[in-house]
Amino acid sequence: MKRIDSGSVVIPVVVPPPLLASPAHALSHQATTPTLQVGATLVLAAHGVVRIVSIGSEHVGGVEVRMVGFEALRDGTRIWLPEARLGEAGLRALLTREQLPRLLTLLTEGANERRPPCYKWHRILQDKLNRGDLQATVEVLRDLAQLHHERPLSATERHLYDRVREDVITEIALVTHRSPRGVERQLDRLAGGGGAKKR
Repeated sequence: MKRIDSGSVVIPVVVPPPLLASPAHALSHQATTPTLQVGATLVLAAHGVVRIVSIGSEHVGGVEVRMVGFEALRDGTRIWLPEARLGEAGLRALLTREQLPRLLTLLTEGANERRPPCYKWHRILQDKLNRGDLQATVEVLRDLAQLHHERPLSATERHLYDRVREDVITEIALVTHRSPRGVERQLDRLAGGGGAKKR
């Protein structure tokens, strides 16, 4: 761990392996290491885009633990995590402009595997989102959007779909300085999102 100054820390992040067979077709994980400082915008697994609202130390069981506080842009939820656990919690930097073309291409590709039974598939989707990996997140959006065209989504699928769709739209809008509505229309054309359809 390298400390830059009293308000900024660079931490190592656990990088999951790519999910696609060929590295040439994989959506690379963020190459830069997230910098922790109050006000920084990052992505945290299961919470989407977050902003750091506090960095400080607390005494837990007689041990001083450095804690980082986040606020989720999605719903304003506050999350406090030990700095030493941020990698395994799925923290990453925002996607880069260089990654965006591959992300958009991935949304138009077919799923790589046949879907397992629903009860197993829902667990797989949730596990992918809990990893915090960019490619896994985009694959969940793609797969649910494709299913959305085949049949009405179940309540569980609709919840996951709405959540991951909002998170991806928010992240792209921040990186490209576009309106969320404009990004939403683009993703709907690519992935067939159509949030108001087949409820």
